[in-house]
This record gives sequence, structure tokens and C-alpha cells, in this order.
Amino acid sequence: MKQAVILAGGKGTRLKNIISDIPKPMTPILGKPLLHYIIEQCIKYEIKNLCLLVSYKNEIIQEYFGDGKKFGVTIKYIVEDVPRGTAGALIDALSILEEQFLVLYGDTYFDIDFNTFWDFHDNHNGVASVFLHPNDHPYDSDLVEVDAFDQIQSIHPYPHDDSWRQNLVNAAVYIFQKNALKGFISKTKTTDIAKNLFPWMLQSKLKINGKISHSGELFITNLDNTSDREKILSTLEVSINNKECKVYKSTNSISQFYLIASSAKFKSNTAAINKIKSDNTEILVKNIINDVLDKKLDCINDN
Repeated sequence: MKQAVILAGGKGTRLKNIISDIPKPMTPILGKPLLHYIIEQCIKYEIKNLCLLVSYKNEIIQEYFGDGKKFGVTIKYIVEDVPRGTAGALIDALSILEEQFLVLYGDTYFDIDFNTFWDFHDNHNGVASVFLHPNDHPYDSDLVEVDAFDQIQSIHPYPHDDSWRQNLVNAAVYIFQKNALKGFISKTKTTDIAKNLFPWMLQSKLKINGKISHSGELFITNLDNTSDREKILSTLEVSINNKECKVYKSTNSISQFYLIASSAKFKSNTAAINKIKSDNTEILVKNIINDVLDKKLDCINDN
């Protein structure tokens, strides 16, 4: 059975003016904690063996999710009394981890085809796989270089120098082989997956591969950013569930609207986007949604 490890120990310090004194993954989004959506995404891809690495106010998480049975999953908890960072938390949990496992962050909203990602990992014979995507703020993101065979050659943490680099960003979604972690020894009290574990792997000549998103399958945001929180809300609020199509408000200055298809594409995608970009009003977005529902714009499932 496939296993997902969810890093859910965040305090949400920068969200204090928005949420009460709760763990960051329990931030409410349209009546449900963000972590609930993440678990639903796991269930969608039949990943029902879950390990939650918790720390701050962990009793709130455990009280809500329990052993996972009422959600159709099995949940085990590793409680950190003293936070050891994302890599340290993984090392501490090795005894209950499967030989291969997915790693997710409990404060990040995403829409990724985990089956495709897992197939990529199995077919590339590496000790770890990193989900990569271009984003709209590469200047303050960790950039990754891959070769023609998808093997990661180097990781460039921000801030960056003036060198040109491809906009390939670490999306903080990983698959690991358990054995690859056993030789990692933390030299500090807290260690980070991206800043410490991956550089150690590259220095140790271990093979890490990067799965590049070439489609609209990824919707990933950071709760600490106000515009990103609004993006989550607007995406969930206007989702066209029966067609798996989503609309969200972009973060640029003129408040344009875009159509994003999750596992689906519009036949008239270009025309639809041009129509949206021609006007900044929300009424126009609603008209686009109505066009989809009325089948004036056809939505085709690519799966």
C-alpha cells in the first residue's frame, strides 16, 4: 500500500492575525481545515496509509482526524516535542515508514496527479524524485537544474545571483526511497529537506530526479501569502466540479482571470482566455463559467 508522509508541525506564526491559536495545517478554508483537503487528495489516488509528523498543538490535529477511519484512511502520528526541521522529522519517523513514500507539506494546497508522479519515480531508478514547476515568482524560490534525462544536477536556493537559470521550482512534493535516508546525519539541531538533505544526497552522488509539470495539473500555494490564500478560496468557490475545471483570480496588478483545467482542457481554451483578458470584471468570469455549464465551451477529459 502506498504511503504518504505529511509534515504538519507548523505553527502558523505569520497567520496570527487571521487564524486563532491552531496549527498552520488546520487553517480553515471554506469550512474545512487545509489538511483535510490534502488528505482528500491522497484518497483520490488511493493513498490511504498516512503518517502525520506533528508538533505544535498536535492534539488539535489528532482530535479532528483521529486514527483516520472515519475518513477512509489509516493515520499514524509522530509527535516532535522539540522541532527538528523537515529532514529531522523524516529521520525520526524512519521506523514506521515504508520502503518508498510520498512527502507532502501540510500547509500547501495542490492538485497533482500522484499516479503519474509515482510512475515517473519508479521508471527513473532514483533514490528520490522532486516535483518541479515554473511559477510566477522564481526570484524568491529554490531553482533546480536537470539534465536531458531528468536527473537533478544542482539546486540553487534563493537569493540568486545574476546568472540565467530556467524557471524550474521545487514544489515541495517528493517521493523517497527509505534506504537513501539512513546515511544522513544531521550536523545541526534542525535540518531541512531542501537546504540540507538534498545537497547531502547530491554530494553523496545519489540520484535525484525531477518530474517537470508540463500542464495545468499543478495548483500550489503558500498560506503565508495573502494573495495565495485568496487564490485558494476563489479556486474552491468557483470549481466546476462535474467538469473538473477551475477558475482562479491571478495575483497580477490588473486582476485578470484565467481558466485552469485539472486533467481537462477546453476546446476553445485560447478564445476563452482572450475573452477573459479583454475585461477585468467578475461578471465576465461568471459568463465564462455559464458558457462551460451550457456546453458552449466544451471541456474534454484528457485521461
